[in-house]
Amino acid sequence: MTTSDPRLVGRRAELGSLRRAWTSVREERPGLVLVSGEAGIGKSSLVQAFLHGLGTEADALVGQCLAFGAEAVPHAAISQILKSLVARHGSDTVRDWAGAGHDALGALVPALGGAGRLAESDRIQLFEAVADVLLAAAARRPLVVVVEDLHWADISTGHLLRFLDAALGYAPGGADAHPLLIIGTVRGDEVSGRHPLRPVLAELQRRALARIALDPLADDEVAELVRPLLPAPSEASITRIIERSEGIPYFAEELARTTGGRGVLPATLREALLVRFHTLAAETRMLLQTGAVAGVEFRHDLLAAVIERSELEVERGLREAVELGLVHVAGDHFAFRHALLREVVHDELLPGEHRRLHSKYADLLASLGDDVAVLERIHHLRAADREPEAFELALRRADHLADAHPDCAELYEIALELWDRVPAPEEIIGRKDVVLARAARATYWLGDHGAALKLIDASLAGMPDTASTTERAERLALRARALKFAGFSGAEETLAEAYALICDDPPTPVFATVLDLQANMAMLAGDYHRSAALCDTALPIAEALGAAGESTAVRLRNTRACCRCVLGEEGSGLAELTELVEVWGPTAERRASGHNGQLRHHTNLSHHLNLAGHYRRAADVGLAGMADAKALGMERYVGAMLAGNTADPLIQLGEWAEAERLILRALSLRPSAGFSEQLLKAAADLALHRGDLDRAADCLDQARVLVNPGWHEPQAEVVAAWIAGRLGLLSGDPEAAWAAVEPLLADGPISHPASGWQLIGVGYAALADGAAATEERIALLERIAAELPETWLVPLLRAWSVAETSGKLADWQAMQAVTPELRPIWLTLWSGVRTAAAALAEGDPAAAEAQIQAGHRLAAELGAADFVSRFEALSAGLPSASRKRAPEQGDRSADRSSTGRSVGLTARELEVLQLVTQGRTNGEIASELVVTTKTISVHVSNILAKLGVGSRTEAAAWAHRQGILEGF
Repeated sequence: MTTSDPRLVGRRAELGSLRRAWTSVREERPGLVLVSGEAGIGKSSLVQAFLHGLGTEADALVGQCLAFGAEAVPHAAISQILKSLVARHGSDTVRDWAGAGHDALGALVPALGGAGRLAESDRIQLFEAVADVLLAAAARRPLVVVVEDLHWADISTGHLLRFLDAALGYAPGGADAHPLLIIGTVRGDEVSGRHPLRPVLAELQRRALARIALDPLADDEVAELVRPLLPAPSEASITRIIERSEGIPYFAEELARTTGGRGVLPATLREALLVRFHTLAAETRMLLQTGAVAGVEFRHDLLAAVIERSELEVERGLREAVELGLVHVAGDHFAFRHALLREVVHDELLPGEHRRLHSKYADLLASLGDDVAVLERIHHLRAADREPEAFELALRRADHLADAHPDCAELYEIALELWDRVPAPEEIIGRKDVVLARAARATYWLGDHGAALKLIDASLAGMPDTASTTERAERLALRARALKFAGFSGAEETLAEAYALICDDPPTPVFATVLDLQANMAMLAGDYHRSAALCDTALPIAEALGAAGESTAVRLRNTRACCRCVLGEEGSGLAELTELVEVWGPTAERRASGHNGQLRHHTNLSHHLNLAGHYRRAADVGLAGMADAKALGMERYVGAMLAGNTADPLIQLGEWAEAERLILRALSLRPSAGFSEQLLKAAADLALHRGDLDRAADCLDQARVLVNPGWHEPQAEVVAAWIAGRLGLLSGDPEAAWAAVEPLLADGPISHPASGWQLIGVGYAALADGAAATEERIALLERIAAELPETWLVPLLRAWSVAETSGKLADWQAMQAVTPELRPIWLTLWSGVRTAAAALAEGDPAAAEAQIQAGHRLAAELGAADFVSRFEALSAGLPSASRKRAPEQGDRSADRSSTGRSVGLTARELEVLQLVTQGRTNGEIASELVVTTKTISVHVSNILAKLGVGSRTEAAAWAHRQGILEGF
């Protein structure tokens, strides 16, 4: 068999299902496969790729069902298939194959004789004749028959397929004589409850060799599909296409070929989307157009109010659209099946209708309250050409929100866009440079530091000469912050300029803010002593300002507490961070007064608790912070950072499925590059624990791509080195492990004593495993060890380094006795392997057996495949009497997990497989696991491919046979 069509992207599991069906018909009997999916999902592309892969192995015949308006063309596909056979083999041959039934075939292909209308009494004769012809053709040469677009088939074609599926199973002579596969494609969303073919297709689905349902492509697959089609591919254009296409390959290709994802849809795509819309009754079309004004989702009660009809009338009118699959019910809303469909339906409105309906929606939403759907109201006001109202509403709402609210930056962006289109904007809101400064602050809080820098520079340039030095210093402080976090130089100089403007004046909140920023920058640069000293200087100033300096004083206390944790005062630092969370956390009472920025307390407390070995408390603090971030509308911003902070201790607690869920959920929100980098490193760490070293390396590489080359943050660099160092150790490349940690040890600064000792431990392990143990390397490790303060995890990590250096069993056992409740889980597994190896080397099989038994049991329960293999390899070195008992394979659940992982299933894939066996749909599984449906689609495809099965049913059967999900 030749390779598949190289243009096909994704669909590996689905293509495998077709190939297995082909093998089945070659080895057993003819049969049928149904490929379903919505328009543009790639049904025909999948089938063509399969046919391409067959090469010269088989003949292929393709027929397409046709419909004119609401009427199906009778036997259109069968007629095309028969005509192709006549063209290939001649009419005489086909007549001979049909035998006495050739007259019935003549009604479809006049060249076969007996032309005329087909009587109802001749239908069975026709079915028999078609079956005879196809079997005879397959006997001459293996045959694949494709019937496209069954949703447009007439009822007789459906009955013919049902007859063929039943009759061909009893073909005389066996499969070798009749290798025939029939493939039908159908848009399942168009076969509604009243569709005449629904019962026929339901029966065919039950009897089919395979039922292949195509889901939308994953984001990375869409990117792979469109990148070659774009004349100048950029991440921005690819992201636009991913978002607009919603994973539908045809949509993505058309957008890429014609618009690069921008602007007006190509005519071909518009026409394809509108085909079913134009078949609707006029009343239903009007309802959909009015609903499209509201958006992709629309409430039927608001729709009823806009068109001044009863809700019951609206529901009745929308039923036809629901049955045709144009919209679906989403909770208490209706929703268009695709955003692009909503777009083209909306564009069918006449200009006057467009303005009038948008205006009515704006007024209706305004009547519901000032704070209801403000962005939506602004959209409707702009579409209705009521721009002054939109401008004033955007600024009024933005000024009401805290800077960190995700809507704030967008509202200022809208106002600035409308500034020159509104008469006398200064009379409405004041100076433009002030609005620019507010917009810069809001944009900065959302993590878009580059955009914030542009806005603050424009604000500074537009300041009048009459502006106060305090106002200018405040903007310079924000500019310094934006420069620092955007990775550009000049932050310290800009901050010094701000300081110089106001240092001789009486203390103000701005002066306290400048001091706070100096302390924060010093901490982030790793100068913890200077940062703590600055906090001690600035705190009395901020506190003396009373309520005006309150939030700055709280931030300074946070920074000082973090410095204390690093400088060896971990107890007092954690106590102060705990107090800040309890007293100054983002409670409901404080949200309105701008304290939502205090989620920083959750972020820093969870981080330092994790580094102190208090994993459960770290996870609890992180989860509480995530809940607050979501409630405050900041899930994509600080919520993403907290997701990474929470995943880290969950990994140490062995709660890997929950850690993965948090990581995937946060990444699906597409956070900023810095937060994505943190999450990808958490994903790399999780993969490393599971023993998937290739994925760990891939995630780490993806994280490194996101690093801003101008940004230097010791904490982030240490985490990357810790992961890369362990990757080197587990991959058997000690020099790579040393190379990963040496730059951080040599150049510093180290972000935390525990982090430093982790890198030192990797260094000593690399030397123990064969990296060159030069005097310079040993001296470096000893120097850094002598410089680091003492924190709660340091004794354990120091004992690890001692054990790696000596390699003695006694030292490894001593290491395992040091604060075991604080020990990271990777180090537990690693030390178990090292201790067992040392025991074997020193001739103590009992000690080795105990380590192997405990380590293997833990690794199997967790799904740490790499360590499972290491413990099993060590068990081979035990004396034969012990080897019979070691390892005991843990409990049965560990056996079942190992069975799943023996075919490459990850822990998350086992979770998904469990839910598949319960009959859950992808959407239901996504809801259960709190990820996107696309993510579940990818997991299901991977499961089918790894198990070598063609359907979800086969996967469930495999799981039951293996018994791997019992008690899961």
